[in-house]
Amino acid sequence: MSKEPTAKRFIGALLGESKAPLVALPEMWSGIPELPKMLVDLTGLSDEVYGKYAFSREILRGKIDDTAKSELTMRANECGREYAGRVLATHGLIKGKPKVADNLAAALGMKVSNPWVPTGTDHVTFAQFEAPDKISIFQDGLDKAAELLKDDEVRHVLGGIEIREILLAHELFHCVEQAFHKEIFTRTYKIELWAPWPLHNRSTVRCLSEIAGMAFARELLGLRYSPFVLDVFLIYGYHPALAGCLYQEIMEMND
Repeated sequence: MSKEPTAKRFIGALLGESKAPLVALPEMWSGIPELPKMLVDLTGLSDEVYGKYAFSREILRGKIDDTAKSELTMRANECGREYAGRVLATHGLIKGKPKVADNLAAALGMKVSNPWVPTGTDHVTFAQFEAPDKISIFQDGLDKAAELLKDDEVRHVLGGIEIREILLAHELFHCVEQAFHKEIFTRTYKIELWAPWPLHNRSTVRCLSEIAGMAFARELLGLRYSPFVLDVFLIYGYHPALAGCLYQEIMEMND
């Protein structure tokens, strides 16, 4: 079996996207760069590249052509930025200020907790939103990230960021998405799936919510790069080789 599908299978297992057995995770693949090098490359990628990455994990990707994926990526990013601006203005908050995500969570009435790890699952989750008003930021991932940030080169590349703030900001988008579900692009855009005539079967495209959530977090916090970078960074804390494979997969989308 080739390296690429194997890597995708195990990355999917780590994130709960597939049933690949984690006990079989590969421990070594050659050519994996050091973490600072990976981060330099990843922070330089465009929203379009990260859109391709997000769509590569979309269950409905085969039903959307490349031109449409590019257009949808642009619209999802615009959606995330628009709603970040709207909630900042509504609640009198300033983009990029310290604790802006915590302040927004309080303004929205969210209950934010930091359990050690998620319960009832065997895959890695960094944060999650539970409707209507609960957000969990898992401490195990934060602690591993804090260890990585002790490296001067890593801190230099990522800048003075708070990992918890970025994860919280992303989950807050899902709260906003719920509040505006009747009008927000990520909920109102749907594609037609097969159904026997005269029935209709229309579905949202899940990855658009993730793309918009990253754009929302980036705008809210005033980040200079896409929070999609954290997919590799946070996985590195659990399995460096697997993070390297994910990095290689993303970089290939930049060709």
